[in-house]
Amino acid sequence: MNKNLILLILILITKYSVAQTADSLYVFVGEKIAVSRYNPADEDPDTMNRKNKIYFDEAFHAKYRVIKNVFNKITSDTIYFDAFDHYGTPPFSKYRYVLLFVSKENGKFYHEKYQFYNVYQTKNGRWASPGDPYAFDQKGDTEVKAVPLDFKEPVTFDVSKISPENIKRYYPAPYYKIEGGKAIALMGNYVEELFIVKKEGVLEARGIF
Repeated sequence: MNKNLILLILILITKYSVAQTADSLYVFVGEKIAVSRYNPADEDPDTMNRKNKIYFDEAFHAKYRVIKNVFNKITSDTIYFDAFDHYGTPPFSKYRYVLLFVSKENGKFYHEKYQFYNVYQTKNGRWASPGDPYAFDQKGDTEVKAVPLDFKEPVTFDVSKISPENIKRYYPAPYYKIEGGKAIALMGNYVEELFIVKKEGVLEARGIF
C-alpha cells in the first residue's frame, strides 16, 4: 500500500487527537499489566441517552508500567488509559513492551489511536524497535536512518506460514535475516528516533505538533 495512502488512512479513520497539543502528549516505553474490553455505554453518565448512542469503536481499559519516559514525564510508575480500535483488540496489547503515545484530557489518558511500536531492550540498556522506521510513516524534515541493533535477547518472528511475498514485504532485508523459518531482527531504531518519526508524521498531521 502506498505510504501516502497509509498516512491518510491513519489520519482520517481515527478520532483526531484528544488533546491536539504537545503539552498534553506523553510518549513512554510501557510494560503491559492488563488490557480489558469494556462497553462505553455502561460508563456513560448520560443515562437517558445511553441506548440511543452508537459506538463505532471497541473500547479498552489499559494498565501499563512506565519503564521510560520519552516525551513529557509521567510521574507515577503505573499509568491507566483508554484505547479505542475500530478493528477489535488493539495490536499493541500483543506485546509485552511497547512505545506508547497517549494524550491527557480532563485528567484522563487516551491512547493516540493506532500509534505504537513493539520494542525490545538492547545490550546497552536502551529500547529499540526493529524494521524500517518509515514502514507506516512519511519522512519528515529529519531523516531517521535504521542502525544495527544488538538486542539483549534475540528478537525473532515466526514466518514459517507466511508466503515469500509477504516475508519480503513485512520482514525485508537488511532489517531482518530469514533463517530456519524465522525472521531475525538485525536493524531498526531506538525509541528517541522513533518518536521523531511520529512527531514529524502522523502526530504533526493530527495537529499536535
